[in-house]
Amino acid sequence: GTPLIGNEKASCKVFGDYFHTYYYDRSIQDGYTLKIIREEIETSYRKKITEAFENVQKLVEKGSVSKNQIIEHPTYCKALLTYIINDLLQFRNNQTSNEISGNELGGMIICETSEQARKLFQYFDEIQHEIRGESRNENPAKNPPLKPGLILYDSDDKETRKQIVKDFKKNFTIDILIV
Repeated sequence: GTPLIGNEKASCKVFGDYFHTYYYDRSIQDGYTLKIIREEIETSYRKKITEAFENVQKLVEKGSVSKNQIIEHPTYCKALLTYIINDLLQFRNNQTSNEISGNELGGMIICETSEQARKLFQYFDEIQHEIRGESRNENPAKNPPLKPGLILYDSDDKETRKQIVKDFKKNFTIDILIV
């Protein structure tokens, strides 16, 4: 993992000297880590999320609703998925002119709670169907439906989770990994 650096909680003070180091760029070369491309959230969506958060924050501060109730709510999950799916489809379409096939580009949704991850996985096909229904000009052969994968410590067995990761990283049969 990432070492802690600081005066009192430095990893080497807690655990002793390093006996091995393995760097991020090397793990990408070895195929154990996927390269992370960080992109800014679209301005219009950022504005909507900020406004929604500010409105709900007042309820959280009053104690009448918890943050988890918000982020796990179907309305929030469906709106989040709508943005993510649209963004991945648009990103893939933009990348097809480059050296790599757009369909080889995947995404990962890192959720705040296990329940949020389960709900995003549960609503994924419904939202995707709604999006694809709106864009009737889309060629299904060129843009096949996206396939999600769910990885949680208490979901499925270890071998199934291992296969989902392999399907995402190596086989490219899972497009979005939800963790």
